[in-house]
Formats: sequence, structure tokens, C-alpha cells
Amino acid sequence: MSKNALIVLNYNNYEETKRFVEEVKDYPSLEAIVIVDNASKNESFQELSKLASDRIHVILSPTNQGYASGNNFGVKYAETHIKPDYYIISNPDVIVTNDAIQTMTDFVTEKSQTEQVGVVAPIMLGPDEAFHLKNTGWKLPTFKSDVISMFAGLARRHPNYLNYDNQDLVGTEYVPVDVLPGSFFMIPATSFKQVDFFDEQTFLFCEERILSHKLLHQGYHNYLLTNCSYIHNHSTTIKSNISKINTYKHFLASKKIYHRDYLNNSSFKQGVFHVLAALSLLEKQIIYRLQDKIK
Repeated sequence: MSKNALIVLNYNNYEETKRFVEEVKDYPSLEAIVIVDNASKNESFQELSKLASDRIHVILSPTNQGYASGNNFGVKYAETHIKPDYYIISNPDVIVTNDAIQTMTDFVTEKSQTEQVGVVAPIMLGPDEAFHLKNTGWKLPTFKSDVISMFAGLARRHPNYLNYDNQDLVGTEYVPVDVLPGSFFMIPATSFKQVDFFDEQTFLFCEERILSHKLLHQGYHNYLLTNCSYIHNHSTTIKSNISKINTYKHFLASKKIYHRDYLNNSSFKQGVFHVLAALSLLEKQIIYRLQDKIK
């Protein structure tokens, strides 16, 4: 039987993390849960340590180097102490059933017999439990798509530039896709190790596109499972700890890493992207100020 280790990252949000772990801790589909407190500035580690048991490991990252680094810290701990077959990377703000995890496990186990499996995830539903196409799976971003997404006017004209058509996501139990949301997914331990885990150059955002790029370019296949789902309530951690403009700055910084290291853009193209990113940041600052005045 395959062993699943669930990694959940916490930062200053122990109540939500505790709720999530309490919900899933007895799932038969899970061998172990690793809670990583990412150097929280409150009593998170002390509170979460109360959950520790044979199945629940609570560890403390010495510094907060971001989402990728924090999750890698948990994965490498699990690699040494648990030795799972599959990792599940999860936000604490999700609701998922044991059946969904078991469906993922069965799929990966069977599919791995004939091909290299990368990331696998159920359909993501919003807090209203509704299906939102743009959040379910998308194509690898390009220079053009990132430029479009950075400016409000262009984004309005091309809202579904990277999306798959609805018809591509129905009628079968699974669909090959490029990128899946980072809020909840499964990946074989061997696949994750082969691509050297998450890229720790990023602090926030773009982790899933970078991971998917590495996997796809090494011959792995990523799949959306359309026969199971989970609910994502969307992060309160980021909103409560980082201002809107700083959040956007992190987003742009991660995009620059993606363009430099994975799209292999020329120096000229990188320079153009940096200029456009600066203009995009200026636009966002104006928009956010206007929004604050309207409130």
C-alpha cells in the first residue's frame, strides 16, 4: 500500500491550520502529516505542537524564506523520517475528503506503471463550492500571457488566455494539463526529487508554474482528476500578513525568476519585461489607491 505524507505550511495562522489538521488527521489515506511552522511571529509553533503524535509531526523552520523554502523544509524532513511514496502539498485553507485523496493515490499508483507522473490534483472549487474554470488548470505561461495579465485593460480583453476550454475538462475521469493550482496536489516522491523540489528563489507565487515547467521538460505528465474535488477557501494568511502592493511585488519578482531561468528569454526580452513590470506596478499602485479612497 502506498504511503502518503501530507505537508502543510503555517505562518501566523495556527487556528486555520489546526482546524485543517483536525479534519484530516484520521484519514486512512494518510500515513503522516508534517506541519511546518514557517518561523511565525506569534505562538503558532507552541499551539501546533499540541497536535504532535505518532502520525502528526510538527517542525519549525528557523527562518521564513517563503512558500517554496518552507514546503521543501517539510518535504526533506518527511524524506528522512517518513519515506513516503507520495507527497501531498496542501494549504491549510482547503477542505478535502479521504475519498478524494484515495482517488488521487489510486490514480497515481496505476498511471505510474506506464509513464512518469508529475503533479496530480482534483478539481478545485471555490468557497461557494462552484467550479471556476480559470482556477482549475492552465497552460504554461509565456512572455505574452504574463504581459497580458499584468495590465488591467489587456487582462479584461483576454480573460481566458491560458485557460483550457470547458469541453477539454469534461467527459473523462482525468485530463492532462500543464499547470495545476498549488493549493492542493499530489506528486510522487521520486518525481519531486528528480526535479529538485520547489525553486527556493521565489518567496511567494509562481511555484506551481515553475514546478510544472521543470516536470514537463523532463518528460513528466500532470493530470487534473475530474472525478473528485476539494474546496479552496483562499488564503487569509497572505492577506493578513502582507499588503496588497507588497503581495504584487512578490508576484512580479517570481515572474522575473520564471522568465530568466525557465523561459530562457534573451537579455533584451528580459529588459523589456522588467520595464513592463515596473509600469504594471505603477498601474497597480494607482488602482489600489483609488480603491482605498472609494471605501
